[in-house]
Amino acid sequence: MANLTYTLPKGLSDPDNLGKVRKAVTQWSKVVAWSWSSYLAFADNPQQAEEEKKLKQILRKILQTQAQNLSAFTAYGQQDSKEIADNASEIFKYLLGGQNNKLSDKGIQLTLTLSDVLKKLTDEDYIFTVDQEFLDKFTFEITVDFHSGTLREDTENPGKYISVMAYPAPPPFNEATVTEEQLIAWITTPGSGEYLPPSAYIPLCAT
Repeated sequence: MANLTYTLPKGLSDPDNLGKVRKAVTQWSKVVAWSWSSYLAFADNPQQAEEEKKLKQILRKILQTQAQNLSAFTAYGQQDSKEIADNASEIFKYLLGGQNNKLSDKGIQLTLTLSDVLKKLTDEDYIFTVDQEFLDKFTFEITVDFHSGTLREDTENPGKYISVMAYPAPPPFNEATVTEEQLIAWITTPGSGEYLPPSAYIPLCAT
């Protein structure tokens, strides 16, 4: 908790925002673990289970697209890659916010949201879905190179922040990294439970 306080931008270090950031960190870690695993929150409902699989596939694709094209723009200045990365970031923000109507405008049809999945798994709504004002503080970027993300001030937009969300490739599941049993236990831990995942190989969006 102390480390979180020192590394956050000053505008997010007050008690109210600090609690929200901490919840967002934990919930993103669970979303990543869910996306890595074959575990389904709605396995008992075939129709919803198919929608959940679709949600996983779209999330993975958007994260990979954003990370790949942002990297290409950063390295080579390719404007077309920047446009693709920016569009993927916008779609990702809609996914976090459960804004399926806006996803529909992008040609993505979903009936479930990430908040629906978290609610089923942990009995807790996604902070970004229930607090749109908090969500609007951020622009999102994806890194596949690290297990911890970062938060920094958006110098072009005062009062706004850039959240770099960690989404590395899953490690081989074993006792030296993280087992699938640990993943499932973490995914289904109630919202009032542990703040940090059971393994350093399960990423956090920020530290």
